[in-house]
Amino acid sequence: MAGEIEEVIQEPSVRNALHDSAVMSVSYFRKNLNRMRFGEYRAKGMLVALGLIEGDAKWAICDRMK
Repeated sequence: MAGEIEEVIQEPSVRNALHDSAVMSVSYFRKNLNRMRFGEYRAKGMLVALGLIEGDAKWAICDRMK
């Protein structure tokens, strides 16, 4: 299986998509770095679980749109 994954990753279209995704991620972090004070938020007892919150929000929105 690992060999198959390596073959897929080496495909030009997949490599381009991975590159584009990485560029977008880095751009997002650079643009929003001033808001990413997770240590400060945790010290104040605030929840820092964005994946869970975003997943629930996406589910609620998609569910209402159906």
